[in-house]
Amino acid sequence: MTADGNCFFHAVLISTGETSDVDALRKRVCDHMKSHKDTYTGYLTTQDHKEDDAFEREIQQLSESGSWKGTLADCLPMAVANMYGKTVQIYSSNTTTPVQDVLPDISLSEVISNVPITLAYLSVRGEEHFAKKENLSFCAFPVAHCHFNG
Repeated sequence: MTADGNCFFHAVLISTGETSDVDALRKRVCDHMKSHKDTYTGYLTTQDHKEDDAFEREIQQLSESGSWKGTLADCLPMAVANMYGKTVQIYSSNTTTPVQDVLPDISLSEVISNVPITLAYLSVRGEEHFAKKENLSFCAFPVAHCHFNG
């Protein structure tokens, strides 16, 4: 899986078995976040209390292929869980939290499924990367283009 700033979306597509492309998934996730703005705006804090402006700015950045910046990027696993109605299970290289379950909000999901979306999250020497859990051995490093808040 290439380190191109789209690794999270690549991993979701592989895990869900979808045949759409990364840009189409990115657009659907951003559209979902826009449709449920109140859910995601609460994670933004600004000194001037203009979270709505920050949301618009960050969602615009996130909608661009290869972009992985800002607080809303950290909300993407939750947005995917809500959009698909599935738990996003993240297996991490962080030993203190090796597995994180991001549960969908049933009020935002049309269908709830017991089959999780499984992802691997790697953090090595400040570099971060997502991959589908089972395809972990095929990840491309260095991962300089797949940063949280980078």
